[in-house]
Amino acid sequence: MNITIIASSKDPASLNIQKKLMEAVIWKPADKGYKHKNFRLIEIDEPHLCQDGIDKKMEVDGIKSDLLIFISRHEGKDKSPILTVHFTGNFSEAKFGGRPRELAVAAPHAAKALLLSLKSSYDDVTMEATHHGPSFLHMPSLYVEIGSTKNQWCLDAPAKVIANAILALKVISGRVAIGLGGSHYARRLTKLIFNSDIAFGHIFSDHVLHQVDEFMLKQAFEKSGTNLAYFDPRINAHQRDRLCHIIHKLNCTVLKESDIKENDNKNI
Repeated sequence: MNITIIASSKDPASLNIQKKLMEAVIWKPADKGYKHKNFRLIEIDEPHLCQDGIDKKMEVDGIKSDLLIFISRHEGKDKSPILTVHFTGNFSEAKFGGRPRELAVAAPHAAKALLLSLKSSYDDVTMEATHHGPSFLHMPSLYVEIGSTKNQWCLDAPAKVIANAILALKVISGRVAIGLGGSHYARRLTKLIFNSDIAFGHIFSDHVLHQVDEFMLKQAFEKSGTNLAYFDPRINAHQRDRLCHIIHKLNCTVLKESDIKENDNKNI
């Protein structure tokens, strides 16, 4: 699998992770960046959020990738040290990059592999719900981030953990579902990722469910490569019933937690 890692000079955490990647292995200069085995590392001078169409631009430059990884910072109100992974897209208007009502192509198995690797070396690791841009990408992509403050963005330890996890990335197999409901920090879904064979594609948190219609659900299934959905148990009953009706109309299936069969031999 050819993997392109995209760093931004506008992002201190991104530059920090890039530095740790450069220190970890020997990179050879290449067009538009550096190469190491199946990895290519590129630095851009613009924010990640605004990189709609970057995959097409890279193809024009002869760079073909199976996965884009945006290395980035995470800003959180709680200011806790955390590592996060998420996919991108907008459920309504595009306030922070991307295009309105568009989801990027997700990479569920790569995200799961990264989360498992990160968790082996760091205390607090979670998947987040889908948010912000870029959304106009035909290659699978994901964000991996250092949170949550300026001081943490520049620490060596979390940047090194992310760099090592990326370089060790080997995509694993298993079922994929989209996630519906719960908080922005998808803790329950992350626990299922760690304790079962399930991986998650696009995740819709509680605060966007009112914007999720048939068009958005169909996109989520197609761009996550699945016909399975999972509801966080805390979801509003009315929203669950409404979304279930659409899911069945699309000939897709809702998984219960008992269907996922958590593996108690693993710990979170």
